[in-house]
Amino acid sequence: NKEKYKDVQNLVLSVLLSSSKNLQKFKKLALKDIELYGLVSSKYKLPNKTAEEKQKRKEEINKALMLAKEPPFELLVLIKESINTLNSIYKLFNKNLISDFAVASKLLEAAADSAYVNVIVNEKSISSSDNIDSLYNIKTVLKQFLIIETYFNTV
Repeated sequence: NKEKYKDVQNLVLSVLLSSSKNLQKFKKLALKDIELYGLVSSKYKLPNKTAEEKQKRKEEINKALMLAKEPPFELLVLIKESINTLNSIYKLFNKNLISDFAVASKLLEAAADSAYVNVIVNEKSISSSDNIDSLYNIKTVLKQFLIIETYFNTV
């Protein structure tokens, strides 16, 4: 409500609303990731004594892993959006708030690192002869991650 920030007050309110919505999305993705980890774990416990059981188990694990890589991938996209938001506003504010922006950036960086590793691990665990979609997804994730890394190296 300070006079010198009156011009950006609507932007601030918009960013606060957007950030609040993103926080809810982060929480939902974390819960979905936990749920899908449970699914993947359950598939590794399937019987695998006969050739048919082994094949069925492998297929079920692959299906679960394909699902499990989606929340961290979505998280990377959401992190990129959050970084863009931070980037659009941090220069508009009191320089004493730079530590708040730095902490937010570091938290987003840690989340991006974790999400990236999660996607890569799931991707490498998928044993499929039709890996074209998977390879495309991994390249997309890498591109998202590199955009994020570039941002953190410039702040």
